[in-house]
Amino acid sequence: MKRISLLLFFFLLPSLAYAVGEIRVSPAKLEVIADPGEQLTPTISLDNLSDEASTVILTLESVDPTETGVETLGGVGADDPSYSFVSIPQQKFTLAPNSRTNASLRIAPTKETPPGSHALALIITQIRAPEEGKETRVISRVAVLVIITVTGELHPSAALSGFNTSDQRRLYTTQVVPLSIRFKNRGNGYLNPYGIVSVHSLFGRLLSRHQIDPWYVLPNSERSREFRITLPYVGIYRVTLEQNRGYQDIIDTSAISLIYLPRWLVVLTLLALAGAVFAMIKRSRA
Repeated sequence: MKRISLLLFFFLLPSLAYAVGEIRVSPAKLEVIADPGEQLTPTISLDNLSDEASTVILTLESVDPTETGVETLGGVGADDPSYSFVSIPQQKFTLAPNSRTNASLRIAPTKETPPGSHALALIITQIRAPEEGKETRVISRVAVLVIITVTGELHPSAALSGFNTSDQRRLYTTQVVPLSIRFKNRGNGYLNPYGIVSVHSLFGRLLSRHQIDPWYVLPNSERSREFRITLPYVGIYRVTLEQNRGYQDIIDTSAISLIYLPRWLVVLTLLALAGAVFAMIKRSRA
């Protein structure tokens, strides 16, 4: 089955909403902790932003971790053992114009459900009744990432796997520098690593600190995150990342050196070198 990327901002905090087309969904990411034998019915909020009624269809799809988030793999079957404890009580309903309603999931892990984090996508398809002689219109298709952690024997295991500039360079002619973090989660539960990036001068003076907000990394996956920092002036810098793994307060540290030389200074330096070489050649011939 062809993989399709999820159309949603999974990096948003769980409390935030986002809108696509004529529907607004909140939260963008649903996190649930469930004990074996427990039954939960978490809800999401759906807002119809249009002046027309719409039909909403809810489905579940399995997901696969990628370096930047997740992508869907297709529908989840009722007999799929990985997600047999998750269902949708009401899969189809009508959303009145400019109205809000709640949609729910039923989560009921059993004693046989493997402990750890299970991720899937709740797909929300908004359709509108066809006009005479026309086909049904799909207004929007959005998704909520659902992460369910079943309690039991959780084995956190992770580490920072890379910290570098996004383009592997060390010399920059612009003040804005793109950086990239790679984090590998080898455990059976999902993690929210976070950290601080510090920029020091060549002589060790702290110039700036940049907060890296928590971001999710699913079990048995490696994920990258990119961001930018601004170097204040010409010079050589030491950029240090201190990243908390998201469990047991373990911190990984990595550092790189960067040089900022504006383009005009590079040009002047090259011209000066060329002039010096020309003068030496001219003097040797004299």
